[in-house]
Amino acid sequence: MKVPITLFSALVALFLATNAGYGQCGTEISCDPAAVITCAQPTVSIGCEVVGQAPFAYAWADAEGSIVSTENLLTTSQPGSYTLVVTDATGCATSVEVIVTEDTQTPQLSLVVEVQSQPYCSADADGAISVQASGGVPPYSFLWSGGNPDAALLTGLSAGIYEVTVTD
Repeated sequence: MKVPITLFSALVALFLATNAGYGQCGTEISCDPAAVITCAQPTVSIGCEVVGQAPFAYAWADAEGSIVSTENLLTTSQPGSYTLVVTDATGCATSVEVIVTEDTQTPQLSLVVEVQSQPYCSADADGAISVQASGGVPPYSFLWSGGNPDAALLTGLSAGIYEVTVTD
């Protein structure tokens, strides 16, 4: 039995940070470069540790120079370059650049399609097909031709061609 398959995968974005250097103020900024944007977690929170003369004022700007946050923590789902400017109690400013990039490689979604049972006769509706998905970004959803249910196992089938779209 022929079972055409249509695949959809997720887009993954990576988070990279580069330190633009410490200011001449004595204020030091260090940011966590370990955040990753994925379809399962489409936003990243970028937190930076600041050492120097408190209190500090924070200003996160995007690549166009627009202020997007005045907190120490930046939460974003948009790729691009972000600059954190920290001003200490003496008015001295220090900055660090953080770059959020998109990874154009999509996670590999693999499928195993198996005919569980053939209809006994062409008019009978006792056949079954299963799809096992792996890789990609779970959870998976299944869209079968003919408006059949969102399930990895399709039962009660008569002879015919069935298509399934698996989305991660």
